[in-house]
Amino acid sequence: RSTLMRSSAASDVYKRQKIGSESPEIANLLNEAQVAFGHTLSHCEMEMTVNLVSFYGMLPEVVLMLIAYCKGAKEAGRRIGSAYLYAIAKNWLEQGITTVADAEARLCEAENAGTFWHRIREAGGFVSKSPTEKQLDMIMEWRKNHSDELILHAASEMREAIDKPNLKYMNTMLLRWKKAGITTVEQAQAALQLPQQISGRLRICLLYTSPSPRDGATSR
Repeated sequence: RSTLMRSSAASDVYKRQKIGSESPEIANLLNEAQVAFGHTLSHCEMEMTVNLVSFYGMLPEVVLMLIAYCKGAKEAGRRIGSAYLYAIAKNWLEQGITTVADAEARLCEAENAGTFWHRIREAGGFVSKSPTEKQLDMIMEWRKNHSDELILHAASEMREAIDKPNLKYMNTMLLRWKKAGITTVEQAQAALQLPQQISGRLRICLLYTSPSPRDGATSR
């Protein structure tokens, strides 16, 4: 069995060298990907990495930035692999992130959201030290529509309302505040003090309720 494994690994190295000899840029991508993942690339991983450029049309420079981002995430303690890289690449393609400038802006936004996560974590009582990629996307979307102060206030209100921290609960709250035109902490606090006689529909819009079972749970 060990002989077969060594044979397979040697074959993968040969394939990587062959692909690399046809294009120095691709060879560099494969070398960087191998360093980021921490193991010899399988044929499937090599093929998927090459396809990001040759099939999906991503610039080699953009793929290198993506690989560097994944490497940094791994060094920060997050468990990542090739599937993580390709999932983010798919997300970038869907969002139209194709140029170096687009990638730089996205990475800067993600870094800021990751830093802001620590404040959300403290205000909301979350356990996880770092957010997932989906949670980062959610936080970045929040910051496009709400002030940081209002987001942190939502985290505090969520912590008071439920036992287990839940980002989807926060998201429901922020969506309802946006629909009601609430943009400041003061307005959110005032909404909580509305008299009970106010119409149920408006009160539901201004306040918030527990997420329905359909909302699922995103807790850390």
